[in-house]
Amino acid sequence: MSPKNRKSGFDAPEAAHESPPGGSEIQQFPAADQEDSRAQLRRERKQHSEDFRQFAYAVAHDLRQPLRTVASYTQMLDRVYAGQLDSTGREFMQYIVDAVQRMDRLLTDLLVYSQQFRDPREPLAQVDSGAALQGVLLDLDNVIRETGAQISFDPLPGLRSDYAQLSQLFRQLLSNALTFRGADPPRIHICAAEGDDSITFAVKDNGIGIDPVDHEQIFGAFKRLHGAEYPGSGIGLAICKRIVEQQGGKIWVESAAGQGATFRFTLPKQLGPV
Repeated sequence: MSPKNRKSGFDAPEAAHESPPGGSEIQQFPAADQEDSRAQLRRERKQHSEDFRQFAYAVAHDLRQPLRTVASYTQMLDRVYAGQLDSTGREFMQYIVDAVQRMDRLLTDLLVYSQQFRDPREPLAQVDSGAALQGVLLDLDNVIRETGAQISFDPLPGLRSDYAQLSQLFRQLLSNALTFRGADPPRIHICAAEGDDSITFAVKDNGIGIDPVDHEQIFGAFKRLHGAEYPGSGIGLAICKRIVEQQGGKIWVESAAGQGATFRFTLPKQLGPV
């Protein structure tokens, strides 16, 4: 017999007195409330991304002017007082110029990194990845000639992506391969393999390689494995990681020290809702 409600005498539902294990009750939220919460999170994420983008732009822009001033006056001192400086003085002047140039590159890369924040609800378009690669190769033509690099690539498939971001991705990976080259001229090959739901791209080089213990940390912002002998700010691979993950893919490296490197990244053929 069902338990009676002592005050009214009516039968009370047996489930009303049951509790889940542990004695706590699970609170159910209406589907509409859950969707509102997700929408609020998306709005906050978009606002935070926009705030960071504006902050990074302001910092980079405001710091560039004093950097230019330092560089200009240092070069002016070098011209006017060159005959009065000994070798140590000229060396110190060059340290200042080099430091200013490194900071300028760092601010440039910070701007590029901040611009990779995109609204996940923005529609993606059909992109010819081969055309994106060709455009990047044209942009890097001078560096390719200077280094004597040999670059080959297979036919690349089309996919739904962001043309500017895909181009930036190729540019960063190719620039990396051209920069971290060994004694021999760079040899770089780009290819892609289509799966059921995604496409895996690969950029393979014959450069100095990367020790397996560093495979994870190189994708962090401002992570540099080498000193001044190799230029860069340590943010290029962080840009790649952000672009790939924003489009629902992943990126990794296969390499060993002195044996070149192969960077692989996947991108979905059809990007689902975030």
